Amino acid sequence: MKIGILLGSGYGDFINSINVRKKYNYEDIKGLVSTTVKGHKGIFYEGEAFDNEWLVAEGRLHFYEGHDVKRIGRLVRYFKEKDCKLLILTTATGGINRSFKVGDLVLINDFIDFFPIAWNFRIKQPLLSEKYMEIVRRVTLENNLNVKEGTFAGVTGPTYETPAEVRVLEFLGADLISMSVIPEVYYANKLKLQVICFGIITNHLVHKNSAELTHLEVLDVVKKSTNKLVQLLSIASITIK
Repeated sequence: MKIGILLGSGYGDFINSINVRKKYNYEDIKGLVSTTVKGHKGIFYEGEAFDNEWLVAEGRLHFYEGHDVKRIGRLVRYFKEKDCKLLILTTATGGINRSFKVGDLVLINDFIDFFPIAWNFRIKQPLLSEKYMEIVRRVTLENNLNVKEGTFAGVTGPTYETPAEVRVLEFLGADLISMSVIPEVYYANKLKLQVICFGIITNHLVHKNSAELTHLEVLDVVKKSTNKLVQLLSIASITIK
């Protein structure tokens, strides 16, 4: 089975777990352009790991960079063209849930959508694959892995959230937040591509003003915690056939 994964900010070390057969730049893919945000290399890999074929995209295009939905979704469409059956989206996230700690790996199980893009899709709401989320939950329980679950708030950026916005998001039930994922989930739904999402908590917004956070700090936290995702997927993907 071909599994795809889109690596967000700081997740680049995931590549070390893949036996890479082939790699090429995003600009070599028709309809895609190179990435500009630090921590997003814009390289696509094909290889094997954990008894499956893997397609790995290192880096994404963001709404706040001025890319439209079609260009952001082009990467998702490319996974589909390469016969990917399951797409895993990853992102660096700010924590809102007071029980979450910096470095926690979180399985995203629902959305609060602040992207002004729903009208582009004939879809009632962004949907995740219950089948594959149940596999993740079972593996987490059976192997005593520390994986949290939570509701994800997707915002357009590029500014970090103000303390007042964080209070509103907490009231609404958001557990974690970032400036991506939602457009890609919509596109995966449109293409009938199974999708699940993970975030790594890089900072706690309730306890610390996000304006004090630097992008380099975000990259550092995710880099140190990517091994948790590798451990989980190394076990779970053996179950996925």
